[in-house]
Amino acid sequence: MRLFRGFLALARILVGDLGVELTQPDVEAAFEPAPLLVALSWGKVRYRGQIVLEFLHQAISLDEILIAIHRSSKAQIPKIKIIGYPLESEQPAVTISTDPSTGSSAIPILRAWDDPSICHGFVGRIGGAGVGRYASLNLSYFVGDQKDAVDRNWQLLRVQVPTIGDVAFVNQVHGIEVRRVDANARGERPDGDGMVASGERVFLGLFTADCVPILMVDKAHRVVGGLHAGWRGLIGGIVGAGIRAMTEAGARLVDLQVAMGPSIGLCCFEVDSPLADRFAREIPGAVRHRRAGLPGKAYIDLRGIINDQFEATGVDAENILSVGPCSKCESSRFFSRRAAGGKVTGVQLSFIGLT
Repeated sequence: MRLFRGFLALARILVGDLGVELTQPDVEAAFEPAPLLVALSWGKVRYRGQIVLEFLHQAISLDEILIAIHRSSKAQIPKIKIIGYPLESEQPAVTISTDPSTGSSAIPILRAWDDPSICHGFVGRIGGAGVGRYASLNLSYFVGDQKDAVDRNWQLLRVQVPTIGDVAFVNQVHGIEVRRVDANARGERPDGDGMVASGERVFLGLFTADCVPILMVDKAHRVVGGLHAGWRGLIGGIVGAGIRAMTEAGARLVDLQVAMGPSIGLCCFEVDSPLADRFAREIPGAVRHRRAGLPGKAYIDLRGIINDQFEATGVDAENILSVGPCSKCESSRFFSRRAAGGKVTGVQLSFIGLT
């Protein structure tokens, strides 16, 4: 019992450091041989209106006793249950839908808006013809994959999303250039990390493998946009550049909707402390999205920073969504350069256009 109380005291100290008001604990105890270790992670949202903190990601264990302590936060979730990363209560809520399965080969596509006139989606790596580090739904011809496999993957995607037309791309260079494109952009691939377009039947595409894909739409004024936000672009101001390009194309902030797709999360985006310090110096409020790591390291929440930047420019918080999980944690479903140890891999497609 003394040992058990000691664990509760340790849990109380650790949870207290998070600044979360907690109710009485529910305690589960099991017996399992395990070495001494202590690790803490955010748990998943179990149901609407509750956040669960778990000491279970490698749990707290000593000798033959394994104790998992769960505490329920009093913080309220936004209107809809948060799905995927990020999991903190201040992050935007999102609903996720996938295309109806037409068979075992159906491609899972995450969507932010239940509006068929907004043809969009965040495509993962499942359901394609690629092999090896491109397995299986790589849609880029510029990462070393076999052309026949990429051709086949595009055929599969167009069967499942017949409304998608020719897709415009830029040569992503981790900068802040946002290009204005139109229906004549087919075949062009200028340097840039963002695109905007006006009208119907102009589709924009982004490729990512840990960076944050951002889709934007002002349906009322018929403007769409897409941004590729890595850490360099984020520090450089890609969000502000994207908003300026959208408003110059006719969008209004009051009508702008934003969705951030699967990308590396706070749980896995570990950087050297000097880079974390640079985020704090150059991006107002970024320090709020930093967590301590090992000595000389820190974790950064890219989507949390992006969310704040859109809100700061006047986009309604209810119109900013975060879709899907951490790409590194879910590297079986999404391409992740970090999960691959920095090796070249396939990349996933995010796309948007009005029909």
